[in-house]
Amino acid sequence: MGNSVMGDTGRRADPVGARPRRADVRQRIVETAAARFEEGGYAATTLNDIAATAGFTKGAVYSNFGSKPELLLAVWREIFDASAGSALGTARQILADGGGDDPARLAAALAAPVRNTSGWQAILAEFRALARRDPAIAERYAEIRRQHVDDLTGLLGSLGLFAGEAECRHAAVVLMGQVSACAQEYAAGAITADEVTATLEWLIGKVLR
Repeated sequence: MGNSVMGDTGRRADPVGARPRRADVRQRIVETAAARFEEGGYAATTLNDIAATAGFTKGAVYSNFGSKPELLLAVWREIFDASAGSALGTARQILADGGGDDPARLAAALAAPVRNTSGWQAILAEFRALARRDPAIAERYAEIRRQHVDDLTGLLGSLGLFAGEAECRHAAVVLMGQVSACAQEYAAGAITADEVTATLEWLIGKVLR
């Protein structure tokens, strides 16, 4: 379905008569919510829809997630962690292999989340709209973003090209912002995957110069 990075959303088989573990229930709800949100949008998808598809009651959803926004946060964190975490891991390996002077390889790594989450950009726009209205959601959204800016700051710091952590962080924020902007334009069909990679390659070349 779309460009989801979460894998199969089908129900896993449990032993006959066995009660599924809470962790399994929670994961099944997250996977189902990811598929339903991507298919129908956040606003149009109800917790009843998610519960029915997952094979649980609405109460089971509420017992794991206090609200629909909390469920969206859990889904987005899993998707973002999987996609961005994989990209940063690839970038670290490139640097470990001595590829720090190769913007093309680094750009290809950072462009991966743009392709992998393209189906989620409309949902993320709804997420940002919720954050503007709800300070608690805004803080959780900022927490996810800070985590990955911190990771990218550490990655850039390992290159030894910047005059201190503050400068590394500024560079990380610029790169993260450009990846986000490219993701939105790519999802809308305004730019191609090749243009995303070329743009990031140019920017990385400037940042690392």
